[in-house]
Amino acid sequence: MQALKRNSFRKMKETDTTVIPKLPLNRSQKVVRAIKWTLIGSLVFVLCWRQYRVWRIPDVEPFDREAFLARYDRGGNDFHIFREASHLYHAAFTNEFDEAEQDFLGEWEEAKPVTREFLEAMRPALEHWLSGSDAEVSFELHPEDCDESTLIPIAAEMRLFVWLVRIENARLISAGDFDQALENYLKTVRVLSLHAGDGVTYYLISTHCYDLLRLQLESILAGKELQAGELKTFHDELALSGNRLSQLSGALQYNYFFSDQYVASNLVSETIPNFVTNEPELARRTVKQAYHNLLADCETPAGERPAVVRKEFRSAWRDLNTFLRRHGYWSFNNRKASLTIEYFQPATEDDVVQAGFGSLLYASEIVEQSLPPVNQLVRNRDSLRRQLQLDLIQIALHGYYREHGQFPDSLETLVPEWLDEVPLDANGRAYLFESDSNSCRLKLQNGSSELEVIAPD
Repeated sequence: MQALKRNSFRKMKETDTTVIPKLPLNRSQKVVRAIKWTLIGSLVFVLCWRQYRVWRIPDVEPFDREAFLARYDRGGNDFHIFREASHLYHAAFTNEFDEAEQDFLGEWEEAKPVTREFLEAMRPALEHWLSGSDAEVSFELHPEDCDESTLIPIAAEMRLFVWLVRIENARLISAGDFDQALENYLKTVRVLSLHAGDGVTYYLISTHCYDLLRLQLESILAGKELQAGELKTFHDELALSGNRLSQLSGALQYNYFFSDQYVASNLVSETIPNFVTNEPELARRTVKQAYHNLLADCETPAGERPAVVRKEFRSAWRDLNTFLRRHGYWSFNNRKASLTIEYFQPATEDDVVQAGFGSLLYASEIVEQSLPPVNQLVRNRDSLRRQLQLDLIQIALHGYYREHGQFPDSLETLVPEWLDEVPLDANGRAYLFESDSNSCRLKLQNGSSELEVIAPD
């Protein structure tokens, strides 16, 4: 009986072709469906948009990170020498030395008694600081340890020790000890070159310190006791240390680690916006592109290097921030009305740095703050290169005079014994050279004086 009922039911299902009509959606159902598809469409759009804005900025490595980090051997770091010298300096400094001429520029006979006492009290600190010139590796912070809270007090104190060297050399010049003054000069340049690559702060301070130090060079070279062989050794060692001091690429590579970590640490708290916009990845790629641009041309000679461009961007988010904060809503962290970045003019019309920075939303101010002052760095580098060139010519002229008893008739005479090639000015033009029995002068093509050397006797 049960089997008969099941067969009858199955036959009825197979023969029943009635189509049940769909009931029309009511208004609320239509609204729900519209909202559903709107949300799905919006989600697809946001996913495509967040991926596109990152995809259009290539992910490039600005330099070989592993090779750069290999220079920073944590185990062989001798920076403790300079930290100890700083402690000695502050331990010996008392209130009475507030009257000392720490920026003394004159001759030793003009120094105040308190300045002389200051030098004697600081001598242990100065000697310890100069002993660091023999260090192979010295850095205050490993590049991977830099963050926004990093302070570099020892870098700022380099200027204090350079002033001490100047005061000590003034005493040595007065005493006729030109050999020791020359040695102090070279040791100071070695210390400056040792730390010039440890970020933008160190680079700017080191180049400024050399500018202070070189003002005393002519007074040292005027010592009759100095022989041509000593000056030749000094010339070659200054050329080597000076080349290391003027290398801007190392400072930029070090600073890249700071920029990368600064951007990441300032964006980590924006959890929801980061998920929606993928802003951290775009910011990271923009920083990489900026440093790739800088490192490509930072060591190019001034006459061949692309111009530094300064791009300003209007912050449209500032007005939105003001509105949102006024009504008590969440807002982005941009507060500037306009933002500015500096980099080298790209060789092609495809300006990736501008495209990346212009696409940033709430990370643009953070990225701006993390990038170095390119124009200032380039000016410092060019000025330092010019100063080093003139100093090497100056030493070569003094050395030639001690060998021959007179100055050369032209700069070509100094090649190749003293100079590798005939030097040119910043614009790639030949210097005008004049000499007589007692002095010689180096001038630019427009007639302005660049250098004057007086015979030691």
